Amino acid sequence: MTRAYGGHPRYLVLNGGRFLGPRWWHTTRFTRHLLNDAAMITDGELEALLGYEWRSRLLAAWLIGVDHRDRFRERIGDVLHRIEREPSLAADAQPQVDKAA
Repeated sequence: MTRAYGGHPRYLVLNGGRFLGPRWWHTTRFTRHLLNDAAMITDGELEALLGYEWRSRLLAAWLIGVDHRDRFRERIGDVLHRIEREPSLAADAQPQVDKAA
């Protein structure tokens, strides 16, 4: 099940940081769900999330941090180094210009 807040999936809320502000209508519910899910998710499930695309890795990193799972510190470092080497999604989305034309 994918939780949604104000019509937005969790990864978008985490990425935008809007839940950090007390004025957002869903802050309390979002934070409560994040804390509960961080406590309930297994290490195996977190490893699986870390192996998928950026949205899943973002969520896994938040769940790991919120639950203070120090055993994932090295794994998070590995993921960050891999992300650093990946081609930028923004660069990939740029239209290719034919310089010969």
